[in-house]
Amino acid sequence: MISFSLTRERKYILIGGAILLFLGLVYKTLPFFYGIFDGSAQIAAKEKQLARYQRSIEEGKELKTRLVALTSALEQGESGLLTGRTPSIAAVDMQNILNTITQKSGMEMQSVRVLKATKQEGAKYLSIPVTFSIVLTTRQLKEILYRIETSDKRLTVHEITIDAPLGKGRGQLRVNMTVNGFMKESEK
Repeated sequence: MISFSLTRERKYILIGGAILLFLGLVYKTLPFFYGIFDGSAQIAAKEKQLARYQRSIEEGKELKTRLVALTSALEQGESGLLTGRTPSIAAVDMQNILNTITQKSGMEMQSVRVLKATKQEGAKYLSIPVTFSIVLTTRQLKEILYRIETSDKRLTVHEITIDAPLGKGRGQLRVNMTVNGFMKESEK
């Protein structure tokens, strides 16, 4: 067994060395502890968080503005939809509109038939097709097509067939036309 005996001087030197080593360690790690205890890291984190919140608020204001604009555009677009709670009532509304259009052109529809309403894919709207037959001139056809396309209601010509009869009535055309109107699907 080895015994170490320390003299008083050696003890002081050893204690002094340990203190110097401890002070060196503290000096080396002081910046780390300084950042923890002074709160600067916490302040920086809070400032970043505050900046994110402010960006979110600004984005929210922009989104609100866009929502108002989109809502207005939707209301304006839906003002051109057919009225009525059911597709049958909307079809009657559409028949009246088409009848008015043809009468303004000095014509009368020969036959009218309402087809089955179809749902628009991915939307909450129904398409109400109405087929009608009419005999008219080219100029009157152009006028009727123009009035359908510029109607207050959203009407589109879905299909049109034109026959030009031979012989008697050479300037006349026999036209079968399918016009679609749109209505909002009723929520159940």
